[in-house]
Formats: sequence, structure tokens, C-alpha cells
Amino acid sequence: MNLTKNLFYSLFALLFTIACSKDDDVAEITGLDFTITVNADDALQIDVLPSATGATSYDVYFDALGAPTVFVATTGDAVTSTYPKAAATYSIKVIAKNTNGALDAESTKSHTVTYVAPRSIAEFEFNDSVNLLDDGSTSFRSTDNPDQSGINTTITVGEVVNSGALYEAVIFAPNTTINMTASGNQVIKMDFWKENAGDVQLAAKLEGQSTNDSTFLDLEVEVTAGDAGWQTVTFDFANNRRNSYPNENAALADLGNYFKLVIFIGFGTATPGTFYIDNITGGIEGSAVPDTDGDTVIDSVDVCPTVVGEVSNDGCPIVSAIPSEDFEGAGNITWNSATSGSNDAGFGVNFTTVTNAYSSGINTSANIGRYEDTNAQYANMSFDVSTPFDLTTNNVVTVKVYVPTPGSAYSETAQLELKLQDKNSGTPWETQAVVTQSYSYDTWQTLTFDFSGSANISIFSRIVVQFNGENNYEGVVAYIDDFVMGPAN
Repeated sequence: MNLTKNLFYSLFALLFTIACSKDDDVAEITGLDFTITVNADDALQIDVLPSATGATSYDVYFDALGAPTVFVATTGDAVTSTYPKAAATYSIKVIAKNTNGALDAESTKSHTVTYVAPRSIAEFEFNDSVNLLDDGSTSFRSTDNPDQSGINTTITVGEVVNSGALYEAVIFAPNTTINMTASGNQVIKMDFWKENAGDVQLAAKLEGQSTNDSTFLDLEVEVTAGDAGWQTVTFDFANNRRNSYPNENAALADLGNYFKLVIFIGFGTATPGTFYIDNITGGIEGSAVPDTDGDTVIDSVDVCPTVVGEVSNDGCPIVSAIPSEDFEGAGNITWNSATSGSNDAGFGVNFTTVTNAYSSGINTSANIGRYEDTNAQYANMSFDVSTPFDLTTNNVVTVKVYVPTPGSAYSETAQLELKLQDKNSGTPWETQAVVTQSYSYDTWQTLTFDFSGSANISIFSRIVVQFNGENNYEGVVAYIDDFVMGPAN
């Protein structure tokens, strides 16, 4: 009996020793850690990548406090989650597991979601801080929503009537810049309505940088809208942008702050018809657009940003329909050139008032206007008036001209062209009236331009001044004085 008991106790001790030895062999889970990576294009989306020694699986809780029972399981690959559109701080918990009986390991970290809602650029409900413009060939206005259904049941929308030109557009110029630099806010969205199904090319263009850095260029994104009725279209500038003309072949520009958003309906394709747009959002609120001359018309839409003008005249002074300029302070003309008026380098002419260095003959006045063609292909300068010219009576322009003999002979004809145009037209050259006069070098002379042949035309509200023609790259330096429009003598 004692022998049996001793044998039993010996076996029990042996089994206990073996069991303890097996427990001691179970590998613990050590070194648990995880990385949190924010999506560069979407600040709401993160990846969690766990790692540990001895773990075979992980449970990832993206909101351990707010949703303590919701997790995503992984064997070690990164897992992804997208948070709601709101700034918040979340507790992320990872539990590492092993099937060999080891105790679970746990690690917790905080993650703060930074979210700024995309700005509203235009919603057409009469509380937008944005200037609405058209390109001259497109009709654009706020009107009643013709189809209050689906994704858009708002009352007021934007109506766009295309005439059928290739690149018809509407323009939004908000009072603050459109800041596209924030990750996650580099998309422009817009509700778009068309009557029939079928593809229409749309494009969104960001233009007018608030910087002189030449590496920042106008950018655009093109998409296709195919459905009938209301649909939301997305212009992804983070991933799908390209440089706009004429910089298509330059290195892709970074995103910045912009003065204007331009929307094209029928980009590069004649698309006549009536369309509606609404709920345009994108980017974040930027800085205030300057008003350099303090006339309450912001520079991005002010045709004369350095000259105090009237809101009703696009920020330019109200000019008499009988213009004159003597460069002695008694004139009423605002010259638009690369260096005056609207200050657009596209004019290709630097125009300034200077001392009369050629005082002689018919012109001994103190000051004159200096016209410098910068070798631009279509170099010219111009001025606009608030109401069209009355050519039934005031149809003659006289101007004194002096052109010094150039150091290298000009190949173009020595001539001055005056052109009457409709400033409200998107293609004013198509209906313009032109009179050309020749000039002589090294002498003051009065040139007379008779527009009586256009007396029955009542749309002209702009005069273009162009020395030595267009479609050439020949620079010209000329001087003018005593520019007067009036009746024939």
C-alpha cells in the first residue's frame, strides 16, 4: 500500500513539473507598437500599421472610447479608416494576440483630426461674398431653381446660357482668396444641371495668384458630366490638375491662393444651351483680396485698380463720351496698358506721361504721352467710356504724333491705327471699325481719323491705339499729345 502511494505521489510530482515547464515555454508578446499615417490627400483618412514580437493578429480600435466594441482585425497589414468631417481627438487602441496561449498585449495612442470644412464659393442664395462675371459671350444670372429635386432642392441657382462658342465661361471672384494649399481641401465641387443625358465637357480653372512668384501658374481640371438633371461634379486639383494655357509644357505648378474660379461649360467644344449651377465649394478661406485704390471694387475685378472709379463702371472713372487728353492734367481718359489703367501686361505697351523732350513746331507743351511697344505680337493700348460714342456728331479723332527715327529701321509700315470697339463683347475685333494714317519721323504732326462712315453704329465704347500694325514683334517708341474726339471741323 505504501509502495502504491509513493508511486502515485511520484507520478503527480512529475506531471506537475512537466506542466510547469510547458507554461514556462509560452512566448510572451513583446514590443507592441503601431504607426499612424495620415493620407496626404485626405486628412480624415488614416492608416494604422501594428507590429510586435510574438503576435499573430491584431484588433485595431480606431475610436476606442466612442466605439469601444468596433474594431478591425489584421494579421499585421496596415488597416484604414476615415473619420467624420469634424475636428476631434480620438483614442486608437491596438490589441495584439497569439494562439499559443500568451497573454494579449495592448497599446493606446491619441490621434487628432484636423478638419476645416471647404469654403462656400457661391450658393446663389443672396448671401455670397463673391462677384459673378461672364466672359462676354455667355449670359449668367441668379434665378429660380427649375428642378427642385434630387440632390438640389434649393430655391436659387445660377443660370448659364451658352451661345455656342468654344470656351464659354462664367467667373467667380470672391472677396477673399481661394486657398488651395490645405491638404484635404484641394477639391472644387459643384452641382450641375442639364436637361438631357449625354457627355458635356466641364472645366474649372483657378487663376489670379496673390503672389509675384513666377512658379505659381493658373491651373485647371477637366471632367465629363453625362447625366440629365442635377448631379455633383468634382474637380480634384490635388491629383488631376494641369497647367493652363500657355504654360501646358511647364513643370506642374503647386497649388496656392487664387483670386478667381472660372467654370467652363463645353470646354473646347461648342455647347449651346441653358445650364444651371449651384453649391460651389472648395479650398478654404484665404486672405482679403486687395482694393488698392479704395473705391470698394476689389482688384481682381477692378478694370482700373490703381485709379479711383465707380462700381457701375467696373472700378474705372466715369468718362465723358467725348474724350480728350492733353497730359497736363485736364484730360478725362484712363489709358489701359501694361503700365497704366488696368495694368495688364497682355497689352504689350508701356505707356507713361513724360516731359516733352521734342518741344518744337506745333507742340511746345510741357508733357506728352510715351508709347513703348515691348515687341509684343499684338501690342496696343486702349481706353473705355461708360456709354457708347455718339458717332452721328462726334466722329473725328485728332492726335499729335512724334516718332523718332529708330536706331534700326522698322520693317513694318510707319502708321497709326485707331480702332473703335465694343468693350462689352468677348470678341470686339470682329465688329470693330478701323482707320489708319501714315506718319513721318522726327516731327510733330496732327493725324486725323474720320469715323463718319460708322455714324450709324451705336455699340462702340472703346478706342484702341496701335502703332505699326499687329501680328508682328517689332518694338516701336512713339509720342502722342492732344488726343481729342469730337465733330468734324
